[in-house]
Amino acid sequence: MVRAHLPSCRTWSEGRAWLVALCIGVGCGDSADPAPQSVNPGLPDLSGGQAIPGAGAAGAPGTGGEPSMGAGNNQVPPGEALDPNLPLSSSGVVVADAAGASSCVPLCVINTNPGADSATGDLATENGVSCVIPGTITGSNRSCTPGMPVAALQAVPGVVVVDAVTGGRCAPICVGITSPATDPDGNGDDWGYEGSSSCVIPGTITARGNQECTTGSPLPPERQVPGVVVVDAGLPRCAPLCLLVLDVANDPDADGWFYENNLSCVIPGTATALANQACTTGGAVPDAEPRPGLLLADGLGAACRPVCEVVTTPSSADAPDWGYEQNASCVLPASPTAAVSTRPCTFGGPAPTLVPPALTGNKVAAGFFVQGARLLDAYGRAFVIRGVNNPHIWYDTAAQYQAYAALDTIASYGTNTIRVVWETTGPVALLREVLHRIVELDMVPMVELHDVTSSTSRAALVDMAEYYASADVREVLNDFREYAIVNIANEWSGNDFFGAYQEAVSYLRNNGISHTLVIDANGFGQNGQAILDNAATLTNADPQKNLLFSVHMYESFGTPAAVDNLLNTASSRGIPLIVGEFGWQHNGRAVAWERILTQTNALGVGYIAWSWLGNEGATAALDMATGPNGPLTDWGQDVMAGAPGNIRSTSRRASIFE
Repeated sequence: MVRAHLPSCRTWSEGRAWLVALCIGVGCGDSADPAPQSVNPGLPDLSGGQAIPGAGAAGAPGTGGEPSMGAGNNQVPPGEALDPNLPLSSSGVVVADAAGASSCVPLCVINTNPGADSATGDLATENGVSCVIPGTITGSNRSCTPGMPVAALQAVPGVVVVDAVTGGRCAPICVGITSPATDPDGNGDDWGYEGSSSCVIPGTITARGNQECTTGSPLPPERQVPGVVVVDAGLPRCAPLCLLVLDVANDPDADGWFYENNLSCVIPGTATALANQACTTGGAVPDAEPRPGLLLADGLGAACRPVCEVVTTPSSADAPDWGYEQNASCVLPASPTAAVSTRPCTFGGPAPTLVPPALTGNKVAAGFFVQGARLLDAYGRAFVIRGVNNPHIWYDTAAQYQAYAALDTIASYGTNTIRVVWETTGPVALLREVLHRIVELDMVPMVELHDVTSSTSRAALVDMAEYYASADVREVLNDFREYAIVNIANEWSGNDFFGAYQEAVSYLRNNGISHTLVIDANGFGQNGQAILDNAATLTNADPQKNLLFSVHMYESFGTPAAVDNLLNTASSRGIPLIVGEFGWQHNGRAVAWERILTQTNALGVGYIAWSWLGNEGATAALDMATGPNGPLTDWGQDVMAGAPGNIRSTSRRASIFE
């Protein structure tokens, strides 16, 4: 913002020290520039005005500030009392004393040479009475008749200015001083002095840029001019576009701002003008317009950040990927920061609802339920799981979205279920995103918690139940009640199998979770005997009678006989069982995976292969794909499309998606 020197004050003489003190008191002379207060890049202080002369500061060009009264031209010094009974002339001019009271001071008759006045500041003394020397600046004050009351000011054209003491007021336009070139002060401050008051010099920025008014009349309503929305002290407001300063060359500090009409204004053509939302001063601030954005890491979650649409250069060397527009930091489109995001979003728009469509038609249950050894959907039709474990908790947090990106490829093989590998540290909003996308792709989400893998603590297992029943997670699960299944915990391995799971199931049912609940075998999921021994009693203890049991088949199932023994026994007893995890080998030991595929298909038992990606070290060979979207590894090719009993050839969508 451009600032200029303040108006100077005329003193009576070097011998009139009292008036010099007065000048200091009312702010004559130059003043220091006010310090900018804005914390936003490119935004100056937007408080709406500057200090005005007469209250400790003087007006700068275009500020509308009023200079202090010229002491030598307006005030009568002590000891020079006016005596209306001894007029020197029948003509006088109005002057104001130190207290601001106006009086009619006669014009001098003898002292008529303005150049002879070198000590008394436009005044002389004749016959013991002060008089105003004709031809001086004070001599051009409003005419009056000595000894008569001073007439009230006439209404004259003016412009609205802001006075730190009186607020907005109408300042008169100078009449005798007709251009900045004729300003007697010669200080280029837009202000002159005549008629016993400060006046705005015609042709200056203050005169041209400020709103017209008439002195003595009410101020006109605020004029409405084009502007842009800016944020001032945390609140949006409409800042006017400059009407007179139209060239960025008039912006030496390159902040996009100038000052006219008593307000900071935005110079047209600058980044501030082009990149901020249009508005009209004096009207309501428009709602922020939604604009394209990118989801970027925000802790473990993600936040939508706007993409720069006008700004093309970084805000600073410390933020090379970021610009600033629309009163917010924005990501430069071609920057590395923009490249790491694979997900677009809308900044400033309404948050997506992410609630699946409600099922229509004749439902027989609120969602999935178990009947005998079979899992049925809400329409009462059998559903056989053919799925993939997908590690969303490790590959989607912090806006990575790699497991999320894999869902389309996984679905393309006809997969009907995704076991969502999750932990209690995951952002709940991300969990909702994942479930919603799975349902959009006509697959059933099964959420599982990996926190207590191998744990034997009963309290730790109940902690998993408490997580599911917490208000925000429960809301997500219940929004997906018709589509989702809940796997209480991955491979909890305590020996108190019945007691611990009975407590966890009871807690879930008592706290609003009515979904089909999946219970893993203990012994890292491989102890199928725990399921054979406890499935019936656990189901009877469940008020919903809606439990599904899961065995993980790894090195303990290295032979076809081991696979057949468990699957056939569970089938003969009517135990609802799935193979929740399996691989082609584990810890260097073979797994009878081909028998798992064919025998589950023969018995109508569900299976979920481990895992799409994310394995390390000894289990790295169990990745089904080399990246989120493939290509498939040999293991992935066998399960998804190659081996007998593969997903593509045996999977059927749940009827809820028909």
